[in-house]
Amino acid sequence: MTSIDSRPSSPVRLSQCPDCGTDFVDGGNGRCPACGFLPDPDLQVLWGWASGNFANSANSREGTASELGTAIASTAICLLTLDLISLGIIAAAFWTDRQLANSRRRPGFPVQLRLSPKGIAQRDGIGPVHLRPWREDNRLEWTPTRNGGVRIHCIAESELGFVTSTLCDFEIVLPPDQEEALRSRLSAWIENLHGRVRLCPDTPMYV
Repeated sequence: MTSIDSRPSSPVRLSQCPDCGTDFVDGGNGRCPACGFLPDPDLQVLWGWASGNFANSANSREGTASELGTAIASTAICLLTLDLISLGIIAAAFWTDRQLANSRRRPGFPVQLRLSPKGIAQRDGIGPVHLRPWREDNRLEWTPTRNGGVRIHCIAESELGFVTSTLCDFEIVLPPDQEEALRSRLSAWIENLHGRVRLCPDTPMYV
């Protein structure tokens, strides 16, 4: 059995139980022998990175969230103080932050996204989740990223178009055939849901 902090090595192949991390010997086609998790035939478990407001230095692909904030704060303080001692302290703090971020950014994929006709859920690491059911006010966006990945972003909107909540903000890198297969599956689910969720594959968004 793998540890709770282990990272799957494949973004789509269900080689480990997403609830407890136990290695599957049959490709995820049966019940988990450790925790009893039974994959739904329509469930798609993806492994990747957090994006947008869900991202931090430990779960994002680039670790940009924490590092960018630290860099901006450091620059602002330096411009205000112009003091060499303060500059040295800030530089040491920034270096320490980078070292901590790198130590947390282990190989593999730190975030899981579960998708099915029943709903959607995102969480860091291995562990149980509760799918949030699709609703009429949901919008699912499928957008390319500048580093060769795909951003899957699902939000809930008010009648006036304001974002009321974010269900997921997730990035994954897939081979073209797997990407097309996943997008086709999501499109089929959405059609079966009578258009309650809108898929936007051509939105020109880069993150």
